[in-house]
Amino acid sequence: MACKLVGSVLHESASSVLSSSNFQPHHTHSHQPPSATPTHHPGHKHTNPTPHAKALRAEIQILRDTISAKSNENSHNPLLTDLKLQLNQKRKTLKQVYRKQNSAHLLAHAHELKVTPFTTTINTAWKLLGDYKGDDSSTSPQLPSQMRTNISVDKRMWTEGDLQREPHIGIKSWHQQRYHLGHDLRHHPLSPWDETEADRVTQTLKSPHPSDSQIPDSQLNKTLTREEVKEMLKHLPSDKAAGPDGITDRILQASGDQAIDMIYLYMLIIWEVETYPGDWASALMQPIYKGGGKDRHSPVSYRGIYLLNNFTKLLESLME
Repeated sequence: MACKLVGSVLHESASSVLSSSNFQPHHTHSHQPPSATPTHHPGHKHTNPTPHAKALRAEIQILRDTISAKSNENSHNPLLTDLKLQLNQKRKTLKQVYRKQNSAHLLAHAHELKVTPFTTTINTAWKLLGDYKGDDSSTSPQLPSQMRTNISVDKRMWTEGDLQREPHIGIKSWHQQRYHLGHDLRHHPLSPWDETEADRVTQTLKSPHPSDSQIPDSQLNKTLTREEVKEMLKHLPSDKAAGPDGITDRILQASGDQAIDMIYLYMLIIWEVETYPGDWASALMQPIYKGGGKDRHSPVSYRGIYLLNNFTKLLESLME
Protein backbone atom coordinates (compact mmCIF):
# COMPACT_ATOMS: atom_id res chain seq x y z
CA MET A 1 0.00 0.00 0.00
CA ALA A 2 2.80 2.40 0.91
CA CYS A 3 4.58 1.71 -2.37
CA LYS A 4 1.38 2.41 -4.32
CA LEU A 5 0.88 5.67 -2.44
CA VAL A 6 4.43 6.86 -3.10
CA GLY A 7 4.20 5.88 -6.75
CA SER A 8 0.91 7.68 -7.21
CA VAL A 9 2.16 10.79 -5.43
CA LEU A 10 5.31 11.07 -7.52
CA HIS A 11 3.36 10.54 -10.72
CA GLU A 12 1.00 13.36 -9.74
CA SER A 13 3.93 15.57 -8.76
CA ALA A 14 5.74 14.97 -12.03
CA SER A 15 2.61 15.71 -14.05
CA SER A 16 2.05 18.96 -12.19
CA VAL A 17 5.62 20.26 -12.26
CA LEU A 18 6.36 19.25 -15.84
CA SER A 19 2.99 20.19 -17.38
CA SER A 20 3.69 22.37 -20.37
CA SER A 21 2.08 22.98 -23.75
CA ASN A 22 5.29 22.08 -25.60
CA PHE A 23 6.28 19.10 -23.47
CA GLN A 24 6.45 15.97 -25.67
CA PRO A 25 8.00 12.91 -24.00
CA HIS A 26 9.90 10.66 -26.36
CA HIS A 27 7.93 7.56 -25.45
CA THR A 28 5.80 6.07 -22.74
CA HIS A 29 6.34 3.06 -20.54
CA SER A 30 5.29 -0.36 -21.61
CA HIS A 31 3.75 -2.66 -19.05
CA GLN A 32 7.08 -4.41 -18.58
CA PRO A 33 9.21 -3.35 -15.60
CA PRO A 34 12.13 -1.12 -16.68
CA SER A 35 15.74 -2.07 -16.32
CA ALA A 36 17.68 -1.18 -13.20
CA THR A 37 17.85 2.50 -12.37
CA PRO A 38 20.93 4.04 -13.97
CA THR A 39 23.48 5.41 -11.56
CA HIS A 40 24.71 8.14 -13.91
CA HIS A 41 22.82 10.58 -16.11
CA PRO A 42 24.61 12.83 -18.57
CA GLY A 43 22.31 15.75 -17.76
CA HIS A 44 23.32 16.08 -14.14
CA LYS A 45 24.98 19.38 -13.43
CA HIS A 46 28.50 18.29 -12.55
CA THR A 47 28.80 14.64 -13.55
CA ASN A 48 29.20 15.15 -17.30
CA PRO A 49 29.21 18.81 -18.42
CA THR A 50 29.29 19.57 -22.13
CA PRO A 51 32.55 20.73 -23.74
CA HIS A 52 31.03 24.21 -23.98
CA ALA A 53 30.26 24.21 -20.25
CA LYS A 54 33.77 22.97 -19.41
CA ALA A 55 35.32 25.74 -21.50
CA LEU A 56 33.11 28.37 -19.87
CA ARG A 57 33.96 27.14 -16.38
CA ALA A 58 37.68 27.35 -17.17
CA GLU A 59 37.27 30.88 -18.57
CA ILE A 60 35.29 31.94 -15.49
CA GLN A 61 37.98 30.63 -13.15
CA ILE A 62 40.71 32.43 -15.10
CA LEU A 63 38.74 35.69 -14.99
CA ARG A 64 38.12 35.35 -11.26
CA ASP A 65 41.78 34.71 -10.54
CA THR A 66 42.81 37.61 -12.79
CA ILE A 67 40.39 39.99 -11.07
CA SER A 68 41.60 38.88 -7.66
CA ALA A 69 45.26 39.37 -8.60
CA LYS A 70 44.71 42.81 -10.13
CA SER A 71 42.56 43.89 -7.17
CA ASN A 72 45.36 43.00 -4.78
CA GLU A 73 47.82 45.02 -6.90
CA ASN A 74 45.57 48.05 -7.36
CA SER A 75 41.91 48.11 -6.36
CA HIS A 76 41.36 51.17 -8.61
CA ASN A 77 42.69 49.51 -11.74
CA PRO A 78 40.44 50.71 -14.64
CA LEU A 79 40.61 47.26 -16.24
CA LEU A 80 38.67 45.72 -13.33
CA THR A 81 35.33 47.10 -14.49
CA ASP A 82 35.63 45.49 -17.91
CA LEU A 83 36.87 42.21 -16.44
CA LYS A 84 33.93 42.05 -14.01
CA LEU A 85 31.48 42.67 -16.87
CA GLN A 86 33.06 39.82 -18.80
CA LEU A 87 32.82 37.58 -15.73
CA ASN A 88 29.12 38.30 -15.21
CA GLN A 89 28.38 37.62 -18.88
CA LYS A 90 30.26 34.30 -18.77
CA ARG A 91 28.31 33.28 -15.66
CA LYS A 92 24.99 34.09 -17.33
CA THR A 93 25.98 32.11 -20.41
CA LEU A 94 27.04 29.12 -18.29
CA LYS A 95 23.72 29.18 -16.45
CA GLN A 96 21.85 29.13 -19.77
CA VAL A 97 23.99 26.22 -21.00
CA TYR A 98 23.20 24.18 -17.88
CA ARG A 99 19.49 24.93 -18.08
CA LYS A 100 19.43 23.83 -21.71
CA GLN A 101 21.35 20.66 -20.85
CA ASN A 102 19.06 19.87 -17.90
CA SER A 103 15.94 20.42 -20.00
CA ALA A 104 17.23 18.12 -22.74
CA HIS A 105 18.13 15.50 -20.14
CA LEU A 106 14.72 15.69 -18.53
CA LEU A 107 12.96 15.22 -21.85
CA ALA A 108 15.21 12.29 -22.72
CA HIS A 109 14.39 10.56 -19.41
CA ALA A 110 10.80 11.69 -19.02
CA HIS A 111 9.58 8.09 -19.25
CA GLU A 112 11.32 7.37 -15.94
CA LEU A 113 8.75 9.58 -14.21
CA LYS A 114 6.03 7.05 -15.07
CA VAL A 115 6.26 5.48 -11.62
CA THR A 116 4.37 2.29 -10.77
CA PRO A 117 4.53 0.07 -7.67
CA PHE A 118 6.67 -2.40 -9.66
CA THR A 119 9.43 -0.10 -10.90
CA THR A 120 12.63 0.91 -9.21
CA THR A 121 12.58 4.50 -10.45
CA ILE A 122 11.04 6.38 -7.51
CA ASN A 123 14.37 7.82 -6.39
CA THR A 124 15.24 8.59 -10.01
CA ALA A 125 12.02 10.59 -10.36
CA TRP A 126 12.81 12.76 -7.37
CA LYS A 127 16.40 13.20 -8.58
CA LEU A 128 15.32 14.26 -12.05
CA LEU A 129 12.84 16.77 -10.67
CA GLY A 130 15.36 18.15 -8.22
CA ASP A 131 18.02 18.53 -10.90
CA TYR A 132 15.60 20.22 -13.29
CA LYS A 133 14.16 22.71 -10.82
CA GLY A 134 17.35 23.45 -8.89
CA ASP A 135 19.77 26.13 -10.07
CA ASP A 136 23.28 25.04 -10.96
CA SER A 137 25.61 25.68 -8.06
CA SER A 138 28.60 26.22 -10.32
CA THR A 139 27.31 29.75 -10.99
CA SER A 140 27.44 30.56 -7.27
CA PRO A 141 30.52 32.06 -5.65
CA GLN A 142 33.19 29.38 -5.31
CA LEU A 143 36.67 29.28 -3.83
CA PRO A 144 39.63 30.22 -6.05
CA SER A 145 41.75 27.37 -7.36
CA GLN A 146 44.76 28.70 -5.42
CA MET A 147 44.38 29.10 -1.65
CA ARG A 148 46.43 29.62 1.51
CA THR A 149 46.58 26.54 3.75
CA ASN A 150 47.12 25.97 7.46
CA ILE A 151 50.79 25.40 8.35
CA SER A 152 50.24 25.04 12.10
CA VAL A 153 51.45 21.77 13.63
CA ASP A 154 48.40 21.78 15.90
CA LYS A 155 45.54 21.77 13.37
CA ARG A 156 43.17 23.20 15.96
CA MET A 157 45.10 26.46 15.60
CA TRP A 158 45.04 28.50 12.38
CA THR A 159 48.39 29.73 11.07
CA GLU A 160 48.08 30.87 7.48
CA GLY A 161 50.83 29.90 5.06
CA ASP A 162 51.90 31.04 1.60
CA LEU A 163 49.66 30.80 -1.45
CA GLN A 164 49.49 27.24 -2.75
CA ARG A 165 49.83 27.18 -6.53
CA GLU A 166 48.66 23.59 -6.86
CA PRO A 167 44.81 23.45 -6.78
CA HIS A 168 44.75 19.93 -5.28
CA ILE A 169 46.69 21.31 -2.27
CA GLY A 170 44.88 24.62 -2.01
CA ILE A 171 41.47 22.95 -1.93
CA LYS A 172 42.32 21.53 1.50
CA SER A 173 42.37 25.01 3.03
CA TRP A 174 38.58 25.34 3.35
CA HIS A 175 38.32 22.07 5.27
CA GLN A 176 41.31 23.01 7.44
CA GLN A 177 39.68 26.32 8.35
CA ARG A 178 36.35 24.63 9.20
CA TYR A 179 38.22 22.10 11.35
CA HIS A 180 39.91 24.97 13.20
CA LEU A 181 36.58 26.74 13.78
CA GLY A 182 35.06 23.52 15.12
CA HIS A 183 37.38 23.43 18.13
CA ASP A 184 36.74 25.76 21.05
CA LEU A 185 40.28 25.23 22.47
CA ARG A 186 38.98 24.52 25.97
CA HIS A 187 41.86 23.61 28.32
CA HIS A 188 44.30 24.34 25.49
CA PRO A 189 47.57 26.14 26.42
CA LEU A 190 46.48 28.98 24.11
CA SER A 191 42.83 28.95 25.18
CA PRO A 192 41.21 32.40 24.83
CA TRP A 193 38.59 31.59 27.51
CA ASP A 194 38.27 32.11 31.24
CA GLU A 195 38.42 28.39 32.01
CA THR A 196 37.01 28.76 35.54
CA GLU A 197 33.95 30.64 34.30
CA ALA A 198 33.56 28.25 31.37
CA ASP A 199 33.56 25.26 33.73
CA ARG A 200 30.92 26.95 35.91
CA VAL A 201 28.64 27.60 32.93
CA THR A 202 29.08 24.04 31.70
CA GLN A 203 28.15 22.62 35.10
CA THR A 204 25.09 24.88 35.30
CA LEU A 205 23.87 23.69 31.93
CA LYS A 206 24.19 20.06 33.03
CA SER A 207 22.30 20.65 36.29
CA PRO A 208 18.55 19.87 36.53
CA HIS A 209 16.28 22.76 35.53
CA PRO A 210 13.06 23.61 37.46
CA SER A 211 11.05 23.16 34.27
CA ASP A 212 12.09 19.50 34.11
CA SER A 213 9.58 18.66 36.87
CA GLN A 214 6.73 20.78 35.52
CA ILE A 215 3.71 19.32 33.76
CA PRO A 216 4.19 19.74 29.99
CA ASP A 217 2.13 22.49 28.39
CA SER A 218 -0.81 20.87 26.61
CA GLN A 219 -0.88 23.50 23.87
CA LEU A 220 2.83 23.33 23.11
CA ASN A 221 2.70 19.52 23.01
CA LYS A 222 -0.49 19.30 21.00
CA THR A 223 -0.37 16.65 18.28
CA LEU A 224 0.16 17.84 14.71
CA THR A 225 -2.83 18.06 12.41
CA ARG A 226 -3.06 17.55 8.68
CA GLU A 227 -4.29 21.13 8.24
CA GLU A 228 -1.16 22.47 9.92
CA VAL A 229 1.04 20.53 7.52
CA LYS A 230 -1.04 21.63 4.52
CA GLU A 231 -0.94 25.29 5.57
CA MET A 232 2.80 25.20 6.26
CA LEU A 233 3.49 23.70 2.83
CA LYS A 234 1.62 26.61 1.21
CA HIS A 235 3.86 29.16 2.92
CA LEU A 236 7.19 27.51 2.09
CA PRO A 237 9.43 29.75 -0.06
CA SER A 238 9.20 27.97 -3.41
CA ASP A 239 12.47 29.19 -4.91
CA LYS A 240 14.86 28.36 -2.07
CA ALA A 241 17.77 26.03 -2.80
CA ALA A 242 17.43 22.35 -2.00
CA GLY A 243 19.58 20.42 0.47
CA PRO A 244 21.46 17.15 -0.05
CA ASP A 245 18.31 15.23 -1.08
CA GLY A 246 17.67 17.60 -4.02
CA ILE A 247 13.95 18.00 -3.17
CA THR A 248 12.78 21.61 -3.52
CA ASP A 249 9.80 23.27 -1.86
CA ARG A 250 8.25 23.77 -5.29
CA ILE A 251 8.14 20.00 -5.81
CA LEU A 252 6.47 19.47 -2.41
CA GLN A 253 3.91 22.19 -3.11
CA ALA A 254 3.00 20.68 -6.49
CA SER A 255 2.53 17.13 -5.19
CA GLY A 256 -1.20 17.22 -4.35
CA ASP A 257 -3.35 15.86 -1.56
CA GLN A 258 -1.84 12.38 -1.48
CA ALA A 259 1.59 13.88 -0.87
CA ILE A 260 0.18 15.91 2.01
CA ASP A 261 -1.24 12.70 3.51
CA MET A 262 2.13 10.99 3.20
CA ILE A 263 4.10 13.96 4.61
CA TYR A 264 1.62 14.37 7.46
CA LEU A 265 1.91 10.69 8.38
CA TYR A 266 5.71 10.91 8.29
CA MET A 267 5.81 14.04 10.45
CA LEU A 268 3.32 12.51 12.88
CA ILE A 269 5.53 9.45 13.38
CA ILE A 270 8.55 11.69 13.99
CA TRP A 271 6.50 13.76 16.45
CA GLU A 272 5.36 10.71 18.39
CA VAL A 273 8.66 8.81 18.57
CA GLU A 274 10.72 12.01 19.00
CA THR A 275 13.33 10.83 16.53
CA TYR A 276 14.07 12.15 13.04
CA PRO A 277 16.11 10.56 10.22
CA GLY A 278 19.86 10.90 10.59
CA ASP A 279 20.17 12.15 7.00
CA TRP A 280 18.15 15.22 7.98
CA ALA A 281 21.11 16.38 10.05
CA SER A 282 23.24 16.58 6.89
CA ALA A 283 23.64 19.79 4.93
CA LEU A 284 25.43 21.23 1.93
CA MET A 285 27.85 24.01 2.86
CA GLN A 286 28.53 26.84 0.44
CA PRO A 287 31.44 29.28 0.98
CA ILE A 288 30.43 32.93 0.58
CA TYR A 289 32.98 35.71 0.21
CA LYS A 290 32.73 38.28 3.03
CA GLY A 291 33.74 41.20 0.82
CA GLY A 292 35.41 44.35 2.04
CA GLY A 293 38.55 43.79 -0.01
CA LYS A 294 39.59 40.76 2.03
CA ASP A 295 42.10 38.33 0.55
CA ARG A 296 40.10 36.02 -1.72
CA HIS A 297 42.80 33.39 -1.49
CA SER A 298 42.40 33.02 2.28
CA PRO A 299 39.62 30.74 3.62
CA VAL A 300 39.29 33.17 6.54
CA SER A 301 37.69 35.59 4.06
CA TYR A 302 34.72 33.27 3.53
CA ARG A 303 31.78 32.29 5.68
CA GLY A 304 29.82 29.10 5.24
CA ILE A 305 26.07 28.84 4.70
CA TYR A 306 24.29 25.55 5.22
CA LEU A 307 21.63 24.24 2.84
CA LEU A 308 19.39 21.88 4.82
CA ASN A 309 16.91 19.38 3.41
CA ASN A 310 13.54 21.08 3.00
CA PHE A 311 11.85 18.32 4.99
CA THR A 312 14.07 19.33 7.92
CA LYS A 313 13.02 22.97 7.59
CA LEU A 314 9.37 21.91 7.32
CA LEU A 315 9.64 19.98 10.61
CA GLU A 316 11.30 22.97 12.29
CA SER A 317 8.50 25.25 11.09
CA LEU A 318 5.85 22.90 12.45
CA MET A 319 7.55 22.86 15.85
CA GLU A 320 7.76 26.65 16.15
